[in-house]
Amino acid sequence: MYILYILFSEKEMIGVNLMNEATLFNELLGTIIRGLVIPVIPIITTYIVSVLNKYTEEITSKLDSDTLAKYTLIAET
Repeated sequence: MYILYILFSEKEMIGVNLMNEATLFNELLGTIIRGLVIPVIPIITTYIVSVLNKYTEEITSKLDSDTLAKYTLIAET
């Protein structure tokens, strides 16, 4: 009987250790997300907004120059 109790308690301890390791892993993952991923989001957002503003300015500039060229051509004829 005593041997069965020792075996059962060892299996129980293994289960507890695995549960503790899973909890530690979840806490580590949560810490990584809070510490690295969340602060990076504003940086990425700022970069995307600046790139979009640059492309918007380029398109606006091209449209303005095309419109100007069109009106200049009309004025010359």
